[in-house]
Amino acid sequence: MDAEARGKHHILYVTDGFAPFVVGGMQSYSRRQLELLSAAGYRLTSISTRDSEPPSGLSWENISLPWPRRTLADRLNPWRYVQDLRRFSRSVAEVADRLKPDLIYSEGPLVDALLRRPARPAPIIFHPHALDIFQGQGSRIADIKAWPLRGLIADHARRADATISLSKAGRIMQILQDRIGVPRARIAAIHNAADLQDLRSARTAPSGSRRFLFVGRDDPRKALPILLQAFGTLKDATLDLVGIEPSATYRLAGVTAHGVVRDADRLREFYEAADFLVLPSHVEGMPTVILEAFAAGLPAIVTDVGANADLVRPDETGFIVPPRDVEAFAQAMHDALALPAQAYARFSANALESVRGPFSATAARDRLLDLLDESIKLAKDG
Repeated sequence: MDAEARGKHHILYVTDGFAPFVVGGMQSYSRRQLELLSAAGYRLTSISTRDSEPPSGLSWENISLPWPRRTLADRLNPWRYVQDLRRFSRSVAEVADRLKPDLIYSEGPLVDALLRRPARPAPIIFHPHALDIFQGQGSRIADIKAWPLRGLIADHARRADATISLSKAGRIMQILQDRIGVPRARIAAIHNAADLQDLRSARTAPSGSRRFLFVGRDDPRKALPILLQAFGTLKDATLDLVGIEPSATYRLAGVTAHGVVRDADRLREFYEAADFLVLPSHVEGMPTVILEAFAAGLPAIVTDVGANADLVRPDETGFIVPPRDVEAFAQAMHDALALPAQAYARFSANALESVRGPFSATAARDRLLDLLDESIKLAKDG
């Protein structure tokens, strides 16, 4: 379907917010997706919460809806967030009834009221992202807090006309099929894509500084204590923590916390200066930081969670270790530093090839547009 044909179709895109931040997050993903759909020619309306007002200069209409107000009793209720999502979904349904879109795309579990109707106003695409609450949060308390949300997400995935998986055959696909019970025919595998510019050439050898780079949030799911313990076994190496504010916790020899980086050029400099990306997470979706590292020719050391194994291939683009295993992560860091120059150059070249080919932004864009075009066509023909 070309841009002129897409211009005849209206998509309602529902998200809890979007922002032009440099470092990760579902909100940054939403912004990129909206810009992509607008550029593809669709008539587009987004819905976001008033708590995350959009930046100015949008090329589409945005409707900001109020998030449900909470009482003191609500704050003590473990089901409050699920109840908030369901209340918000009723406001979304009212907008959908008024606009009568050709397709509804939900970035997260925000359309419960529409999914429960016997007859829907349009086909619904659901993107659950990391499905992290089905993977484990890295702490028992976090797992307990997340438990009430599982049922709502599972219900969205089972009821939607199509549910997006970040992996073709990895852990996220397994969760959707085996734990939630979504038929494979209604799962669309579409990988994340980063805004990649100026891909560099492959690196020939690691630098003499032996630099490791972490990019992410200071969150228990990112397993920074494991990274710091593993790094402590190395000699003559450095570790840059981007997205982590300096504190006594990170004042270790060779470790520098740089805080949140929102400038794309400065973030690119960190990738350029590093030798390896490190991501010791307990849980992930498909991290854009891996794609950004690959675009800089940077091999990665990651844990086998989420869709990480789809991106990082052992002995080709990096190292994959079991989650929550300090010794295994430390050994991978030692092995990385011991790579001969020829092997490192091969890892770097393969990483670049990944983001030029199967995990390129173009490939992700084409798969998404094919899914939307086909869903609209089936609804029109049916």
